[in-house]
Amino acid sequence: LPNHQANTIAEAFVINFVCTHGIPQTILTDQGTDFLSKIFTEVCKLLQINKINTSPFHPQTNDSLERSRTLTEYLRHYVDKKLNNWDEYLPYAFFVYNSTEHTSTGYQPYSLLYGRPLEIPVKLSHEPEPRYNYDNYYFDLKQKMQESH
Repeated sequence: LPNHQANTIAEAFVINFVCTHGIPQTILTDQGTDFLSKIFTEVCKLLQINKINTSPFHPQTNDSLERSRTLTEYLRHYVDKKLNNWDEYLPYAFFVYNSTEHTSTGYQPYSLLYGRPLEIPVKLSHEPEPRYNYDNYYFDLKQKMQESH
């Protein structure tokens, strides 16, 4: 999103969630000012959504920190050293997160949303075989030679 202004958040919620998945009966939001804003509250009233806020003194009701840690861990393995390309991997990180069974529910988030498990072809569920080329060999050999001296 370009910013965290209340109107941007409300519009993104309607366009990216409501228009795709339908109107939820209830949503749980954190204490962010964008979710506590008058415009977001009015959107929820208009759509007859029961909006519940997490308690600031009871963070266990808000697992976004854990999701953030999970995404950060995933992205750390794939982004470049300058962190320039993290946004390229974000959709894939979401895919992994949504297709993985979570211990808190025993289900994939995907299956809870769509009522069926997300099937992944066997070829994609295994680690890809590494490609080893002459550049890799040269680099490894050079490094081993330097380490041995």
